Amino acid sequence: MCRFTQCVVIMLISCLPLVACGGGSGIANAPEKKATAVSLDPCAILTADLLRDLFDIDDAELSFRPGSSKANPSCVASWPVPNAEEVKVASAEAMQDYMMAKMAGEKDLGPMPIPHLDHEVRLTFAGKEYKDAAAAQAGYDALMVTLKEGVTAEGEYQGVKKKHTFRVEYDHEVEGVGEKAAWAPKLKQLTFVSGRQILHLNVDLGDPAENERFAIAIAKSMSAAL
Repeated sequence: MCRFTQCVVIMLISCLPLVACGGGSGIANAPEKKATAVSLDPCAILTADLLRDLFDIDDAELSFRPGSSKANPSCVASWPVPNAEEVKVASAEAMQDYMMAKMAGEKDLGPMPIPHLDHEVRLTFAGKEYKDAAAAQAGYDALMVTLKEGVTAEGEYQGVKKKHTFRVEYDHEVEGVGEKAAWAPKLKQLTFVSGRQILHLNVDLGDPAENERFAIAIAKSMSAAL
């Protein structure tokens, strides 16, 4: 399952080709009908063969599942880390130490330790398929501006409605991936435009440097299918 912020951002950007969502500048004056429904299946692009070429994965451990959004089709591949049982034991001990320190009143503990038991790769088609490559690149540029400025959504938590503004911090542009690409380290996400598509590729391998390195490698490998 994608993280809450990832899910909300992916859900909201589907409206960007036509009108601006709440918050951010969006592209309120964008021409109508410049995009159509996505015709490609993300699980036909993110394949077992592609991942086997990049990772040492046993076929029996590799699993795929489609995303639930029809507006933003996605495919998630996952497989367990090689030392999953050792990680579970170490994580349980770390969690116990964390809780004991918190009960003792210690401060500056940082985030609660969360075990990384599975590697995950998610490919998401962002919204619609554009009429041509130029329109897709223009849509990508507008999307980058809007996500950096913030996308506002209203949600309900424990019966209370609140508005939240989500911003995506893209650390740097990435050369050699599609026509344009940028990396968002906090979301572990490579956003890129290839042909008539804007795509998000989330890679979680438990290591920030490896996340970006393999996201770039996967995106380059799947470019031929796009």
